[in-house]
Amino acid sequence: MSLRRSSGSLGSLHRFYQADLVVFCEGGPSLSVEEAVATAQTPPTLDTIFWTSVIASLGIVKKCHVKSVGSKPTLMSIADDVEALNIQSVTICLDSDYDRVSGRASSCRRVAYTFGYSWENDVLSQPVLEKILACLVGPVPEQARQLLVGAVTQLEKDLVKWCEIDIALAVRKGIYILNRDKPLSSADMQSIPPCLGEGKLTANLRNLGYVRRPKRVVRVIPSDSIRLTFGKLVGRLLYHMVVTFAKQVVPGVRLDFDMFLRMAIAETFGLIQTGQLQDVGLHYVNQRNAF
Repeated sequence: MSLRRSSGSLGSLHRFYQADLVVFCEGGPSLSVEEAVATAQTPPTLDTIFWTSVIASLGIVKKCHVKSVGSKPTLMSIADDVEALNIQSVTICLDSDYDRVSGRASSCRRVAYTFGYSWENDVLSQPVLEKILACLVGPVPEQARQLLVGAVTQLEKDLVKWCEIDIALAVRKGIYILNRDKPLSSADMQSIPPCLGEGKLTANLRNLGYVRRPKRVVRVIPSDSIRLTFGKLVGRLLYHMVVTFAKQVVPGVRLDFDMFLRMAIAETFGLIQTGQLQDVGLHYVNQRNAF
């Protein structure tokens, strides 16, 4: 069974899923608007797991069907329809990307945004990384903990410049210095632990015609850099850091990236429920009206 896209089908889509609210989010294959509204089911994704966790943390009692449609332009188009038709049974959940920091966020009342660049940024705080490390190795030796903290702190400092450049290029020219197709091409994976590829990025900037950096659009401070930088790069780097330090304690330990992110989601919302990660928790409390 499927529904054709129309004002009626979008507004009644929740009945099709026997839910009070249909929540569209990113993740999975990119669908057109017609496919997003007409497709009966889409497989669960990490995005749906994350936004389901947000909904649960807010204590929302509505029955929600959370659905990944992959494409942000598709989500923005749905948001426009929802706003124009004042539909109350659909919510659109978006990665912030650089929309919020550059003042370009949607004004649709049914749109909820991530706190950082993407949900990956929101679940990869230092306390969460320490908890994942402990899950892999048991009690974490102080030396290993300090090495992880030091590597994360250094990454925060290193990201500032390149996050500012990435934002400036994105806002002014619609291009990026941090590679969206191959995130780890912006990293130095030969370093132990892996780190940002300063030499590669400098060469890329020259190839874009810049002797110096473009004029800054947004000032980024180290404590915000992991939150604001391209999430797939940040996520991959932090994953490899955690695995590197885990192997130094327990040689041969293994953890795939998908499970790393699943653990990060669970640990993040566990900490939020105990009153920690207050900035992330408060952000999602402030998004509650979108649901």
